[in-house]
Amino acid sequence: MESIKLHLGCGLHYLRGYINIDYPASKHTVASKLVADKYADITKLRYSNNSVAEIRLHHVFEHFSIAQACALLVVWTVWLKQDGKLRIEVPDFKASIIDWLNPFIKKKNKYAILRHLYGSQEAEWATHKMGWSSEDLSYLLMKLGYEVISVKKTKGYALSNFDIIAKKLKKLNVEELQNVATGYMKNYLVTFDDLEMSLYKVWVKDSDKIVKSGLKNGNG
Repeated sequence: MESIKLHLGCGLHYLRGYINIDYPASKHTVASKLVADKYADITKLRYSNNSVAEIRLHHVFEHFSIAQACALLVVWTVWLKQDGKLRIEVPDFKASIIDWLNPFIKKKNKYAILRHLYGSQEAEWATHKMGWSSEDLSYLLMKLGYEVISVKKTKGYALSNFDIIAKKLKKLNVEELQNVATGYMKNYLVTFDDLEMSLYKVWVKDSDKIVKSGLKNGNG
């Protein structure tokens, strides 16, 4: 049986050997030549448990809110086979801030860095909703049972990125994965007062909805 390899949010970059998935043409405002094998909302995809060999995303993960990102990591982890690989490339938030604060950087590059962090914004999906450092994403993946194989930092047009590759090492059940994910989201609370905890409950509810939608049998 041929291994399933997913390239999520492929845009104009077609990868052979992968199922290339992106939004339908109706969601795009600039791209005219779409190359996807399948057009769909990534947050609503469904694959069987332990059926996917690899999932990769290049400059897509930053488009998800913290609740969406954590939920999707749970879903993808359940989809992945043992030793399956997850590859995520995103803007390097930490390095970008250091670049932006550099007093010798050109003013034009400062604006480019801000766009790099917050998105091109020509469509609703084109806004970046989260900033990630390699340390934070590595930590979260390890808590979810992955072994981080490599972290490669790159730079182009004065813009900093990192590309992380992780292997599913431990098989945690859905409840354990969700506990890790919702626990991680607490890092984004400013305080633990009633208002902030109400906000947290909304995140958990949104996350749980995505997890249930992404698992074929509902519970992994």
